Amino acid sequence: MRDPATRAEAMSLLGWCGSGIHPRFGALFAPQKFCDLPDSADNVKKLAAEDTAKNFAMVEKMLAGKEWILGQWSIVDAYLFVFWRWAGFLKLDLVAYPNYPKHAARMADRPSVKRALEREASAQAELDKAA
Repeated sequence: MRDPATRAEAMSLLGWCGSGIHPRFGALFAPQKFCDLPDSADNVKKLAAEDTAKNFAMVEKMLAGKEWILGQWSIVDAYLFVFWRWAGFLKLDLVAYPNYPKHAARMADRPSVKRALEREASAQAELDKAA
């Protein structure tokens, strides 16, 4: 990415991913780390899922009419792919986002992503055997 404006936008989006989207998944995966009051986990997850839906709506809008978030593949696309996979793992409601799954499918078709997913599956299989 040689264009300074595109690089600046990528840095901005990475900042948003790291500080706006990623932490909400922390609350979804481990709500007890965000509030340890009795019976608070469901509410923490509910609020985090609502925030994630708002963030995904923004991603959805940014992906409209584009193959990649910045018009060309960038590391931001990889970060967004991780979030899409986590959302699926958590069984979040994703029907409102028609562009995002297409983006995830394009990511999954990349040879480097295929290799990474194969390594991940292999490592998980080894962990499952050891358990």
